Amino acid sequence: MAQLPAEPAPPSWVAPGYVPTSGVRVLVVEDEHLVALDIQVRLTRMGFVPVVCFTGGDAIVKASEEHFDLILMD
Repeated sequence: MAQLPAEPAPPSWVAPGYVPTSGVRVLVVEDEHLVALDIQVRLTRMGFVPVVCFTGGDAIVKASEEHFDLILMD
């Protein structure tokens, strides 16, 4: 099996404990459309890849079909 390249070291100006968010997939479960849009915009600006579901049932289906690094629910 092929080895993945090693993660590059963060620049010296990066604070200790910094965790990169680029490409981190987040499932957001929120029934209020305006709140969901606000969360989606904020997460995108921070480098996350948000996917929004409006019901718990839809979220269960989505989570069983795709991989998410984090699930946010209210």
